[in-house]
Amino acid sequence: MHIRFDPTADALYVRLSDCPVAETVELSPGIQLDRDAQDRPVGIEVLGASKRPGLDPRSFAFDILSEETPAAERRS
Repeated sequence: MHIRFDPTADALYVRLSDCPVAETVELSPGIQLDRDAQDRPVGIEVLGASKRPGLDPRSFAFDILSEETPAAERRS
């Protein structure tokens, strides 16, 4: 799982799988779910993340991963 926050766009994206996205559906205003070809969740995007009650993405602890980071070290 990878979590990315873009402060300029105020968008939070949680990547659940490395599968390609086949479809995106809006669950509610500003919340979109990406699904693969087998209808499994791939990721979820939250727009206006810092303005949502109980969700302040700036307070999350993030791991910064590079492409050179071995996969075994990416898992916590």
